[in-house]
Amino acid sequence: MRSIVTWFVNNSVPANLFMFFLIVGGFFVSYPSIKAEFFPVPDPKAVTIIVPYPGASASEVEASISSKIEDRLEGVAGIKKINSNSLEGGGYVGIRIFASADFDNTFEEIKTIVDGITTFPENSEEPIVKKLEIVEKVLDVVIHGDVDENTLLSVTKRINDEIKNLSEVSFTEIYGNRNKLFVDINLNDVIKLGLAQSLALFPGVSRSGITLTSALFSGIERKTAARLSFLVGIPAVSISGLVELFSLFRVLSVIDIIPIIIGIISSFFSSIFAIDLFLKFLSKNNTFVFVYYRLAFGVFILTTL
Repeated sequence: MRSIVTWFVNNSVPANLFMFFLIVGGFFVSYPSIKAEFFPVPDPKAVTIIVPYPGASASEVEASISSKIEDRLEGVAGIKKINSNSLEGGGYVGIRIFASADFDNTFEEIKTIVDGITTFPENSEEPIVKKLEIVEKVLDVVIHGDVDENTLLSVTKRINDEIKNLSEVSFTEIYGNRNKLFVDINLNDVIKLGLAQSLALFPGVSRSGITLTSALFSGIERKTAARLSFLVGIPAVSISGLVELFSLFRVLSVIDIIPIIIGIISSFFSSIFAIDLFLKFLSKNNTFVFVYYRLAFGVFILTTL
């Protein structure tokens, strides 16, 4: 080895030529296989868990959501680090995965464990478990002005549609689109829903359907809109029930009160059960399934007339 080094030291020209061919040859061999990106997107190997809990304080989220997730995930093979952030209205848990671990298997194990937690608060929404994906972002456009939130959102959506229609743009996303939660509802929102509810006087118009649609168009969060739809219907449904009951007393001379009481109690508990199922359905799904059902049923009725 010493003789080779001594020879290169005494013969600088061959040594320089050898170095030149190594550099040039290495460049032409490796350059075609180098992945080149204008904005490189790293692979973070991370999982995010989001659990919305409308109306809850940060301390409530920490005690009833974040700590439970951390405890259940403790000791899972493949997890490198767990970070949680408890905020007002929801909790966020970020999980880093070891580079040597099987990411897909670890993700499925995490999802199975989180989906199996049954001790979350009743008013919390379903956990959202997903792989962290870093989107290649080129530009931020900030829209601001001395206008109300709905006007600002309308202008933002219009600008977003114009940018999305550009052939060079493949993806756009709106940030700051905040749907109203139950604690954000004011008197004007309730009055609007009440006026929308009056449209149910027209034949074929669903009371719950029109109030739910009106709430969604007002920017109210889907599950909150359903709860409001049920709440604003309580006076109308209760009064109409009392009117029917008094009419029944006027028509019939002898009324057995026991079946009526049993009917009222059974209707109450079955309604609570149905409402709970419906709210759980809305926490994971949208309302388009009911739109498709009404369209299909309407077409069926028209074709059978």
